[in-house]
Amino acid sequence: MRDEKFGVEKIAAQHTASDEHVMTIMVVGKNAMLRDTLARQALARGHRVGVVVSKEKENTFQEEDGISCIVSENFLTADAARVSLTGYDAVIDATTPEFVSLERNVEKYAESLQAHKTRLLRWGKEADVKKIVMVDQAALFAAPGESSVARETHAINKIGFGRAYSLIWDDYLQQCREAGNVMRVHPAEIYGPGGWLQTKIVEPLKYTGHVPVIGEGGNRIPPLHVEDAAGAVLVTLLQGKSNEDYIFGGPAVVYHDFLEMVTGLMGLAFHLKKTSLWWEKIRRGIMASEHKIAGYAVDTSKVRQAFAWEPLYGNLQQGIAQALKSLGVLAWK
Repeated sequence: MRDEKFGVEKIAAQHTASDEHVMTIMVVGKNAMLRDTLARQALARGHRVGVVVSKEKENTFQEEDGISCIVSENFLTADAARVSLTGYDAVIDATTPEFVSLERNVEKYAESLQAHKTRLLRWGKEADVKKIVMVDQAALFAAPGESSVARETHAINKIGFGRAYSLIWDDYLQQCREAGNVMRVHPAEIYGPGGWLQTKIVEPLKYTGHVPVIGEGGNRIPPLHVEDAAGAVLVTLLQGKSNEDYIFGGPAVVYHDFLEMVTGLMGLAFHLKKTSLWWEKIRRGIMASEHKIAGYAVDTSKVRQAFAWEPLYGNLQQGIAQALKSLGVLAWK
């Protein structure tokens, strides 16, 4: 199966059902780009796949795709979840932090986050699901500061979304230990043909000619293409150990340079529009604003040794070009 938007034929060529156990996998979560890429990659590798979307218009799958799609706005709050998960070997929660809730209050956000994870673990247990993969974020393990490197540790930072995670982390880890079948995946900044690359960079460039940036855009980020993020989740599902944390990410790049690269590939002149942190905190909330200016790199030594993992898009320019081509804004062929 070939999918031009998500490029899953690359994944299918590397991993097929002939070299791994066929599983039935349910993918849930509000990060549509990651969720749908996961579903397509899992299908391309020979697994049986289901997805949950909150609205019919979010369903990007056709019946002939072979992916079972459940439309349920309150999937994890309904008894239907237990019934729907029955028969699945594994559940992947593709709800990354910023998609759990639009709540700006840190305490309320933490409550929403914990409720989401608690419900998913409970329904998975009642449906006798064998494996659960929870997708969070690498930045949670990076201490504040430009030289920070995210490593697998139980210490959670207290900036950005880490403000909320730090309030629930101990309870969350205890729930995972009690479940006995949970692996936690922490990808870095996921980019691709959608998400923040599209809404925060490409569209502003198309319609205004510039991108608002807090300060100079001098913070480092370790971008990870959505195909690589999905592949990371699947390799963890198949080879990872319960109650372990796995961090994935690409080479760190200065955010200013990332923007300049995107602009150049779109064939546009680079214009930076500075905005202040205090204004962004008012407009976007403190967690999202702090996350936006966080600078960090990732330590992927654990996953490289355990899984022999290497990103398909280790070359950032190629990864951005693929995403822009899918969005129809790549300036060169």
